[in-house]
Amino acid sequence: MEILKFSATWCGPCKMLTKTLEGLTLPHSVKDIDVDLDPDLAQKHHVRGVPTLVLIDDKGNEVRRSVGMLSETQLKEWAGE
Repeated sequence: MEILKFSATWCGPCKMLTKTLEGLTLPHSVKDIDVDLDPDLAQKHHVRGVPTLVLIDDKGNEVRRSVGMLSETQLKEWAGE
């Protein structure tokens, strides 16, 4: 499984989420995707706002999604820790 983190350089909450993620050890790897640089992938995953986290399984199917800023505790719970 992998976490796709959709964000943008101009997004304040995205920067805060990135900082929070840097301090955590999660059970899944995190792939950063800039929606401005990879709009096709963002569209494929139906991303309407940033930040958006999408947990995908090994086949690329969505398991769960979160839109907006999450606290450290919320991130751990969301990621299945």
